[in-house]
Amino acid sequence: MGSRLFYRKSGEYHFIQTDRASTSYSTFTPNPLSEKLEVEVDAELANLMSNANRLLGQLEGMSAFLPNVEAIESVFMHKEALLSCQIDGRTALPYSVFDASKKDKIETRFIRDYVSVMNYGLNKMNTSQYISKLLCEMHKRLIHQNTDKYSGHFRKEQVFLGKALTNMEQYLPTAPIHIHAAMRDLENFIQSKDNFDAVIKMALAHYQFETIHPFMTGNGRIGRILSYLILSNMKIITRPILCLSQYLQLSKLEYIDRMERLRQICEYEQWVKFFIKSITYAAADSLERIKKWLAVRELNLKKIKDCGKTVKAIEKTFDILELYPIIDVNTLAEKTTISYNTAAATLKLFSEMGIVHQSNSLERNRDYANSDFIQCFLSDIYQYQYE
Repeated sequence: MGSRLFYRKSGEYHFIQTDRASTSYSTFTPNPLSEKLEVEVDAELANLMSNANRLLGQLEGMSAFLPNVEAIESVFMHKEALLSCQIDGRTALPYSVFDASKKDKIETRFIRDYVSVMNYGLNKMNTSQYISKLLCEMHKRLIHQNTDKYSGHFRKEQVFLGKALTNMEQYLPTAPIHIHAAMRDLENFIQSKDNFDAVIKMALAHYQFETIHPFMTGNGRIGRILSYLILSNMKIITRPILCLSQYLQLSKLEYIDRMERLRQICEYEQWVKFFIKSITYAAADSLERIKKWLAVRELNLKKIKDCGKTVKAIEKTFDILELYPIIDVNTLAEKTTISYNTAAATLKLFSEMGIVHQSNSLERNRDYANSDFIQCFLSDIYQYQYE
């Protein structure tokens, strides 16, 4: 007999009376998450959980032995930032995101902020007593006061989420007067030692946060970073070498629809299955891309070893070209602390070996791309074309 994940209802509607009757409305507060939420796993969900945990375990085990793992962390975090921001309607060209020589470009500042906030959260999660406080600190770093007067604080105004992306009815998330209590419940759920499997806990926590919608802006991005914090806190994935937003971006309308159906008709089961599919997709994709990169890396290192030329700091330069896959001579010299001439000579050598290619058509201020590295990790979002 099939089993289910359910409450009799998914939350409470609260009627908010304003000074003008014409502007009165009802808001939604989700039920607290606890072991009172019955989690009975059917065969399909059991299989999804097993696959997700197996792949996450493989990825965690692999991470301990990866060469230049900081570069892999960086590329996945920037990819996650790019796709998570796209879900929220903020876009940037992949080229500009990974171009180290254009680090001060205004149009990629929100990507850099996302990566910085994600690093901050991962560093603080295991020592932070209050998750709500940490999320507010992260929000302040992500959302600047000139765009949100409540930056770093839970909202004090009601928001009305419209129908711009779907045919859903307008959604009115948790009223400001109920946000603090709802977030305390979520905090207790995340930190509690219960019987929930980690991937189910991630799915429920993400839904709960997005449904409460505690901030005026940036809820989607903070909520997706929260998934990484839970993975890290539960020691499932200690390095963020996967892109959870990839499947969510590919299935954006279903992503929104599944959350809405949970609110309306208590489809916890279908939401959890959908979210675990996104975890499985991300972990499997990471494993495939990392294995491909390891093979390509070995071939390129052999090219360097067999070239018969000696250039100062050549191996250090190779690692930097993975950490910053699109770079110019000045930036390479700065990152490696070698001279401009040595950096230029190294890039020239790598270009002759086909490891890097000029990625613009300029005679001066040339950019060089580590095209093999880019192809391994970014082929799904960026079709690199070199000169």
